[in-house]
Amino acid sequence: MPRKFSAEFKFEIVRQLKAGEKRLAQLCREHDIDPGQVRDWRASVEKRGEQAFPKSVGDATSESLAASEIACAQARIGDLERLLGQQALELDLLKKVLRATGSPLPRGVR
Repeated sequence: MPRKFSAEFKFEIVRQLKAGEKRLAQLCREHDIDPGQVRDWRASVEKRGEQAFPKSVGDATSESLAASEIACAQARIGDLERLLGQQALELDLLKKVLRATGSPLPRGVR
């Protein structure tokens, strides 16, 4: 039996894709969605805008919608934490290079 996704979920997936927050493959992996399905959703939004996914009986309840929003937020937090960690590593490397070359560190950097 095919899964049903709420309009809010579809709009959120398309928004993340269009904003460049996540790539198609990453979204499909995280939510176990077929890439063709997401492409169809994106095309519908581009063609019909807010009317792309009319509300229907199969839409998620408020509880499952909240759970979906929490899952999306947690995934975003994880992405930001990974980015922050990568930047910290890069900053440490740059500090070591500056110290090794005898260059003065910028003011406020230890």
